[in-house]
Amino acid sequence: MFQLVKNPSEKTDQILNEEKVDDDISYSVLITNLAVHIQETMTFDIPTCINANILQNYVNQLQNKHYNKIKTRSHLIQQLFLLYQISSSLQRYNDEELNMGYIEFRSKVYYPNIVYILIRLLPIVRKFFQTTIKTIYLETKRRSAGIIQIHTNSFYIDQDVIKTDILYNFLGNGMKKLNPLLVEDVNLFYKQVFRNVINFYFKSEQRIHTEIECFSTDEMVNDIVYIPTALTIYRDVMYSLQVEKTYKESPTLSQVKYNFNIFRNVILNNELQNIYLTSQKDTFILNSNQYKLTHIYKDDINNKLEKIKKLPTIYRLLKSVHIVSKHKTYNQSIIRPELVEGAVLEELIFPFKNFFQYENIYEILKKVAKNFTDSLLIGEYINLMTLTPIVINQVTFINQIRTFIRMCLEANNEMEEI
Repeated sequence: MFQLVKNPSEKTDQILNEEKVDDDISYSVLITNLAVHIQETMTFDIPTCINANILQNYVNQLQNKHYNKIKTRSHLIQQLFLLYQISSSLQRYNDEELNMGYIEFRSKVYYPNIVYILIRLLPIVRKFFQTTIKTIYLETKRRSAGIIQIHTNSFYIDQDVIKTDILYNFLGNGMKKLNPLLVEDVNLFYKQVFRNVINFYFKSEQRIHTEIECFSTDEMVNDIVYIPTALTIYRDVMYSLQVEKTYKESPTLSQVKYNFNIFRNVILNNELQNIYLTSQKDTFILNSNQYKLTHIYKDDINNKLEKIKKLPTIYRLLKSVHIVSKHKTYNQSIIRPELVEGAVLEELIFPFKNFFQYENIYEILKKVAKNFTDSLLIGEYINLMTLTPIVINQVTFINQIRTFIRMCLEANNEMEEI
């Protein structure tokens, strides 16, 4: 038997005292940096994480306060320790200040912030958890294929939903129970932890899908087509009802609904989603990023994206949420913006070259292509099922863009003929 934790039977007084000091320091940092902002987000109708810059500053402050304690440990252990302290501090803040119910606290405060911090600010831990969960999932699939098939076939639960549920379950219940600094072998220890979580998950047949009202008519659309005010109100209500109904049709969409909230205040337009929706019959030009994403996920569930699946990078970006970030979403040694812009321009010009004088439309379409490319390549794209960033790094990306635009324009022309 390997030893997972130092002094597993009982903690010494010294360890307990050190942990108490660490907890108090971390809690003080949370009160100073986050307390006011947590109170502000609680006034929103929908759960929303705190501003990204505020969370970044909070994590930096926390790391500085514990620097002497963790400076000799690996980067993985350091980030695990920070996540452990954040989880414990948030729980303590609820116990001592908010006094919210278990479900309400997790859905409105804990998950939106802890998941955002994990995904955006602690990338080493994020990758470690996702790799470990994938390993344990495949191990379970080999050992107990039947129970996996029941969930994926009978319950229509995508394997990514299961993996994300496992992560949420662990973050909610397991993260704050043991100080990572006391773990001797983190790989072995967390594998065993996730084995326990996944076994509990399948036995209980319960999933962490908290019902959250996250559709706001404020995001609804000011269409370029004039619609009388009264009809606009009815239309917006119908879109709201349609999205909520769609979410209930699939556990996959329920997960998308919840995770969308985490990034809500940093979401940008996804230009690929805009182009795709222009090829759809009777689809409004929408400002609602949530509706667009729901529409595309539903099309994928209904096997309407089979052709786009042959464009792997486009397919992943199409199903992701586009967020504000200083990081580059593309590999600069492979992708050159000017080449992307040129490819987009050529595809936009092609349908019009026999109808208009080239010089009359060139400057207009050149501007459209530049705006499209600039918007496409800024920020980052996050897969809402796996919560992993997507990097544009395929040498075939430009050809994929060409094919995708051509497919959408041709589909749009077919709709017009109908």
